[in-house]
Amino acid sequence: MRLGAFVGLAVLTISACALPGSRPYQFSEEYQNGERYQGLRLRGSLLLSLQTANGQAVDELSGLAWDAQQAVLYACSDEGWLFQLRPQFDEAHTLSGVELLAAYPLQDAQGRPLSGAAADSEGMALQHTADGLELWLSFERQPRIVRYRPDGRWLGTRPLPAALTKASHYHSKNKMLEALAWHPVQGLITVPEWPLPADPADKITLYALNGARWTVPRSSDPNSAVVGLESLADGSLLMLERAYSSPWSPLRISLRRVTLNDSCQDRPVDCPVSQVAVFDSAQDWRVDNFEGLAHHQGRFLFMVSDNNGSPWQNTLLNYFELQEEEYRF
Repeated sequence: MRLGAFVGLAVLTISACALPGSRPYQFSEEYQNGERYQGLRLRGSLLLSLQTANGQAVDELSGLAWDAQQAVLYACSDEGWLFQLRPQFDEAHTLSGVELLAAYPLQDAQGRPLSGAAADSEGMALQHTADGLELWLSFERQPRIVRYRPDGRWLGTRPLPAALTKASHYHSKNKMLEALAWHPVQGLITVPEWPLPADPADKITLYALNGARWTVPRSSDPNSAVVGLESLADGSLLMLERAYSSPWSPLRISLRRVTLNDSCQDRPVDCPVSQVAVFDSAQDWRVDNFEGLAHHQGRFLFMVSDNNGSPWQNTLLNYFELQEEEYRF
């Protein structure tokens, strides 16, 4: 899972037609593209096989963010790479392909590519500012939230809430800041993969960097973990959760929607939460290690899997349309 030696800091720009990119993936034996499943409509699934010009695979993807102005889907990897992708759609608005536009190594404050424990980027959010597009990334192993240019250049860090500052506050080095979202009112919101040992084990705590916090009930699935977070147009949050126990147990991927309001902010009252969809490998869903989530436009969203750099797993990019009747777009 370690990258080979890195040579230079030049951007790796790729001609999309020169490299194989993706192929359709059958996510379910029962449900086809265009069909509704629970609170979603399936809008396409792709198996990615993208590579950079120097052979670096586009894999171990954990975070996604969509830039509507440039029509670019950003993805970050556990190995400290930042990828720019352009999704393609057919006339039925089904995800049909992906172009790899560019790849950059994430840098530290001295301009050096991240490596080792420092490179484990997991969550991502973006913000348009007066200075241009900026990306925010959250990290495991060395918990922090860092601001970057779209070409991987380091811009600065944001102070974390006190509960999240030290690695010793988490269950393990692999259970840290897995998810990150930009909220239109609260700003950056993050969440540890597992509840902190100092917090109730049956509660998920969402932390805004402005100091606010909220709780929701944790899923009852064994080893339930929050691996993705995204802000929706109405100010609610979509949580991506994974429940994995062993290779011999079903893998469950869940999407739940959290409504933030004054009655549950900074209070011992859970915020309203509703189930959007559950994908269970025991029910013929061909799920993988989904970890990244990004709102596209209107009702639509992307979800990506982290293949852990393993030949036995897949990098899948899925596209869904939210179908919740009460959801306001």
